[in-house]
Amino acid sequence: MAMAKNRHGLAGKPSLDVLGPLQDIIRQAREGKITGLQLQLFAEHKNPFEKVRSVADGLVRLFVDYTRPLANMIKEDGRFDYVNSDITEKNFQINRRPNGEAEMKVYHFNRDIDSDEAIREMDKEGYRPAELPEGLAYAKANPDEQRKYPIVLLGSLSVWRGFIGDRRVPCLCGVGVERDLDLGWFCGGWDSRCRFLAVRK
Repeated sequence: MAMAKNRHGLAGKPSLDVLGPLQDIIRQAREGKITGLQLQLFAEHKNPFEKVRSVADGLVRLFVDYTRPLANMIKEDGRFDYVNSDITEKNFQINRRPNGEAEMKVYHFNRDIDSDEAIREMDKEGYRPAELPEGLAYAKANPDEQRKYPIVLLGSLSVWRGFIGDRRVPCLCGVGVERDLDLGWFCGGWDSRCRFLAVRK
């Protein structure tokens, strides 16, 4: 007789094959290595195991839609508590790449570094700095990461210059429990707390 299944298609009693990955999911959640979104995927029986392994390896693969207006991306994907009013399509040109999955990596150099050096280090491993659509997709999938440290998107450089003549780049950051999308100076240098989102070329 076949075992009865619940509304999500899972058997009423988990097999030993399920318990191993399930225990690993619980362990990683307790250690803060996976996001709330990934736990939600597991609860909805959408098999997040491969994504969890990718995050544990420092990589994540996410679908990116480059075709929507930037304002829609920010509103629908970011759901930020604060957005710098200068982050507009007029000030930041969007590269209309083909929609699809992008392999992303978060770099942490653990030292003060300038933008050009960070980009050179990414390039050595076959990555380029992430742009706004990619950063917003990452923020949607990993909403808590920017509360831990600033994540800089060096691939989106403003087409305008600020009052001191410098150009700025978007940053995913947090103030307390807030999640913000703000700007930093491209030539100002970054302290050791900062991370940098990159995309496989």
